[in-house]
Amino acid sequence: IARVYIEKSRSKNDSNKMALGYVKMAQKSKRRKAIKYLDTSIALSKKSKHINFPALAYINKSHLLYDKEEYEKSLQSAILGYQSSNKNNNIDQQITSLHQIIRINELWGDYSKALETSFLTFNLLNANPDIEHYSEHYLYSLEDIGKCYIRLKKPDSALVYYNRAIKETLKRKDTFTYLAFVSRTGSALYAKGNYNDALDSLQKGDINRELYNKSYLPYY
Repeated sequence: IARVYIEKSRSKNDSNKMALGYVKMAQKSKRRKAIKYLDTSIALSKKSKHINFPALAYINKSHLLYDKEEYEKSLQSAILGYQSSNKNNNIDQQITSLHQIIRINELWGDYSKALETSFLTFNLLNANPDIEHYSEHYLYSLEDIGKCYIRLKKPDSALVYYNRAIKETLKRKDTFTYLAFVSRTGSALYAKGNYNDALDSLQKGDINRELYNKSYLPYY
């Protein structure tokens, strides 16, 4: 179906639709061939003014390269995805790209850079509260900030953002994610040396560990 879509778009000389067709081909292909299709999509849409391109291809490529453990290349694709989506004012793609950049920096242990990018994401979300899935992105951002602060040995700062997340989950009446963040506060309290309070938070948070690990994996 994607091939037919590409050929129809080619006959109409519509490079944007051709670029989308190659993204669709990539999604149905094995990793090596998928990356080639995404490179074709990028080449077709590099000068496009369409809101989704070429960022869509860059973001998909970054995820594939990450899965191949080619983290430097994955980071470069994520950065290019962010730059493209920023130019096109595509907020959803900016957030997706920033999450990927944070993920790679955390993997490398560059928590200062990850924290800087986490705040860029956090500020972008605060400026755009009406976007789709805002609450989920917001919680994910708060967790990123908290984790970075713990790694940077600033547990008091981590608690500020974990507590914001707890307030958000209470507002949403989201018990599972609430418990995940209660457990997160345990790690911050432990880093502060408040071992009794840490144990209490971890025990409260672990009540439904199995359930929220499956349902809310990004937050735990």
